[in-house]
Amino acid sequence: MTEGIQLWKKRAVGYWTEASRYLRLIANSGFLFTLYLLFIIGSYYYSVLLKWLPPTFPAVPLFVVVFTVLLTRGSVRTFLKEGDTVFLLAYEARLDDYFRRSIVYSFFMQAGLMSLVFLLLGPMIFQYLQLGSGSFWTILLALLALKFLNLLMNWEEQRLPARVYRIQHMCLRMIINGVFTFLLFVQAQLFLVAAIIILMVVIYWMYYRGFASKHSLKWDHLVEEEQRMVTLFYRVANMFADVPKLKQRVKARRYAKGFARFLSGNDKGTYEYLFARSFVRSNDYFGIYLRLTIVAIILMAGLPGGWLKLVVNLLFVYIVALQLSTLSNHYKTNQMVDLYPVHGDERSGAFSFVLFRLLIIHVLVSGLVLIMTTTISYGLLGLTIGLGFSYMYSHRLVHRQKKFA
Repeated sequence: MTEGIQLWKKRAVGYWTEASRYLRLIANSGFLFTLYLLFIIGSYYYSVLLKWLPPTFPAVPLFVVVFTVLLTRGSVRTFLKEGDTVFLLAYEARLDDYFRRSIVYSFFMQAGLMSLVFLLLGPMIFQYLQLGSGSFWTILLALLALKFLNLLMNWEEQRLPARVYRIQHMCLRMIINGVFTFLLFVQAQLFLVAAIIILMVVIYWMYYRGFASKHSLKWDHLVEEEQRMVTLFYRVANMFADVPKLKQRVKARRYAKGFARFLSGNDKGTYEYLFARSFVRSNDYFGIYLRLTIVAIILMAGLPGGWLKLVVNLLFVYIVALQLSTLSNHYKTNQMVDLYPVHGDERSGAFSFVLFRLLIIHVLVSGLVLIMTTTISYGLLGLTIGLGFSYMYSHRLVHRQKKFA
């Protein structure tokens, strides 16, 4: 019993010791200032949005969808490692307290996220449900209670032998969660809401608890799930610093072959070729770039006011540049690249060349949206500042950041 608790504490402390280093790098990167600026802008326009929304806005369906997803999704953080499938497998029966700690830890982390989302939607909930403060907090407590039951069920589902069975059980929980959140937000009678919670308790106790006697823990699957969650954090951290532990993933993306040739200037040099192909195929540089561009377009299309759209436009140019700067470290630990008969100084110039082209594309697309949604003057101003910043960042600032990192 004590060994399991001590092992869990050691794993959790080890993870957060390493994670805190990356969190400090993220905090020092200017990203927090960006979030702070977005929070100020968002707070103002959130109140404007609430006044603008009509009384017929489908707020309840929105709440049902959001909280059904939050209730259903979420796995247990086990802090397991690859070697555990060999060294801890024989001690599975003595690790009950280890996994119990993992469940409690995961609940508090996910309960914090759910509470944050609930509080962010609080003004809209008060506006459309006409709640008192007591009813508001009662709804949150009911959601957290069902979240805990969902997490217990999710843990038992990890024992199932095939992914299709886990998906089927997750869909069952999603249906029940959807009914529960609907009853909660239409302010149905209390006994109906309580009946759903009691039903979930009965299903867990009479059905899910029986999985332990029929199926052993699927250690390989648990390790894969843990690695997936750790990799998600590393991928976020890799946007701000080099993460050696991040495993490289490669996707062919043949449809983007022509785009890669354009980025490299028709393969004008060795490093231009490598950086262009790495952007298209490796990790998720291409996906991050595409998603940020789409989000910028949506925000500029939906937000009112020319100056606000201009600020959002320039803010996303900076964010895109910040995320793409990690591409320069892609071959930092690859010794094979050092064997190429090419001078090392050419790497910086090649990276600037590829980065500048990527930023130009983003600036032109967002500038076109700015012209279409505001006026030509705002669009030209955004293009001028964006192109100037793109050149300065790709040829000067990004190398200065690397020098002092």
